[in-house]
Amino acid sequence: NVRRTLSNKEPLTIVEHSHGGNVGIEAINMMVNMPEFDGIQINLLTINTPVRNDYQLSKKSLQMVTHLNVYDSKDPVQVNRWTCRRIWACR
Repeated sequence: NVRRTLSNKEPLTIVEHSHGGNVGIEAINMMVNMPEFDGIQINLLTINTPVRNDYQLSKKSLQMVTHLNVYDSKDPVQVNRWTCRRIWACR
């Protein structure tokens, strides 16, 4: 259990690649509703993850998660390109 190994002051950092980033987004949307993650800072780094409307951080997740999406603008899988201000999902 990942949560049991973290102190309350230690952030949880999740790194995902490609569609795994969308899986990470879905997992975080579930985690923020679990009491064992109350007060835990969650960092999400997605690499070359396709940005899709059906895989977005929830409003609650956006308040608890720092998200950085790194991608190549020439990657043909990137259907919806974010602007610089949307790369950072700020707390």
